Amino acid sequence: MPNSLVWMQNNSWAVLIVFSLLFLLLILKLFLLPRKTVPLRYIHSSIQLKGEQDRQSELFNIISTGSSLFAVIASGNWDTHYGRQIATMAVDVFKAAYQSGQYRIMPIEDFYRQAADGVQKAISDNVIEHNTPPSILAVIMENGFLHTAEIHGNMHGGTVYINGGGRLTKVARNRSFSKLQVMSIKIAEDETVMAASKGAANSLTDMEIALCLSQDIPIGRKCGKIEGIIRRKRRSDQDNATVIIVEQVP
Repeated sequence: MPNSLVWMQNNSWAVLIVFSLLFLLLILKLFLLPRKTVPLRYIHSSIQLKGEQDRQSELFNIISTGSSLFAVIASGNWDTHYGRQIATMAVDVFKAAYQSGQYRIMPIEDFYRQAADGVQKAISDNVIEHNTPPSILAVIMENGFLHTAEIHGNMHGGTVYINGGGRLTKVARNRSFSKLQVMSIKIAEDETVMAASKGAANSLTDMEIALCLSQDIPIGRKCGKIEGIIRRKRRSDQDNATVIIVEQVP
């Protein structure tokens, strides 16, 4: 009999202890030690249509770094030069706030409130006689969370939808005029997020949105289907319509 086998027979308890320790180390590695996580990426597509008045006072902006996404839709509430000027200020202020990165080091509600105050100051400083608050819809998606902000000026603004698991959910609080409303929601990997301006939300039914978002097609085609539905309805009261669709991918 080989010497190694003889040694193992004579030291069975020592062998058992060694194998037990090795097994314990394997369990620790598999279940207790930090695992490498695969960061989520955010992909997006968007459309914007002019309303029946053929004036566009609605603006939007999207910034995507792959692992983080920011989008804002703003309407100046007038289909005039002033409306577009106010919407431009709102988009620029929110965009600059996001690019500062402050949302990562302060409560999200305080961050959005600071941005909203910045918009009102910009309007007061530059358009004194036309300072009606704009309607703003902003979203930040990062680390699997959706952070939304709504401000409704002199009319209702946009709506955020979440579609997944066979269900469409509207993200909305009490829609008070000129009051900032903020929400933070955990988003599952298979859920799709859609931000829609008032003109888009009013033109689409929940069923139409759910059917488009739930289809297993590229995100750009989902936007195309949304656009087709709005155009085919040819509503005489069609307002400006902006839609931004966002998906998470590994």
